[in-house]
Amino acid sequence: GYGVVLTGHSMGAGVAVILALRMATRGEPPAACVAFACPPVVTDVPWATKAMAGVEAYIVADDIVPHLSIASVEGLLTRLARIDSCEAGARTRLAVAAGIEDAPPDMRAAAAAHDVPSGDHAVLEVPAASMVHLPRAE
Repeated sequence: GYGVVLTGHSMGAGVAVILALRMATRGEPPAACVAFACPPVVTDVPWATKAMAGVEAYIVADDIVPHLSIASVEGLLTRLARIDSCEAGARTRLAVAAGIEDAPPDMRAAAAAHDVPSGDHAVLEVPAASMVHLPRAE
């Protein structure tokens, strides 16, 4: 017969991986699962190691999706709120956003702040038997 091959990109990769794990735990693993830019979708659970045997994940350099977590998004929103509270006019904000001007010191300090809330969130990971990190072409 035929085997099922699951694949997806970004959120679709997350769905494909979760479906592959579900199929494997029911004794019917897919022939393969290839995930491109998969977000972290599972916690570190003992049964997942065996179930992810047919999962391959591909991540391009600094792609944000595979590094997303509740904590990282929460930190980003906190930093954006701090940047937004900086004293800067609309023209300055637009010029900084467009890359025409450098950010003023108070904006740089707000963006670099490390005291963002850590929260008590579960640490998620991309479940894959093999993970390929592709460097960005120069």
